[in-house]
Amino acid sequence: MLSFYAFKEGATSAEVYFTNEKTGEFIFYKLQLKADAAGVLETIDIQAPLRQLSHRPLPLSNPLDVPVTFSATVNNAEVVVPSSLTIEPGGKSELPIEWRPLLPR
Repeated sequence: MLSFYAFKEGATSAEVYFTNEKTGEFIFYKLQLKADAAGVLETIDIQAPLRQLSHRPLPLSNPLDVPVTFSATVNNAEVVVPSSLTIEPGGKSELPIEWRPLLPR
């Protein structure tokens, strides 16, 4: 079985060779792989009394061997997140999410 893991969506071309070390015989396959956009993994439920601050950390990890900077934007004035968070190679961190509901919904 051959596994393929993509960090972002897009098309990838590859060739895979299998070689018999004793005889030198080989076979190869040309692959055309397509990685689709990731779906929703989880919906975060945050509850808070009116006008009181609630915190929820969002765990993030960086499986790459270079630092990664995550960008965050929110279109709700009641929710606050840092605009960016950098995680070192192979590291883990949490993006703090703060919510202060001002009006009942």
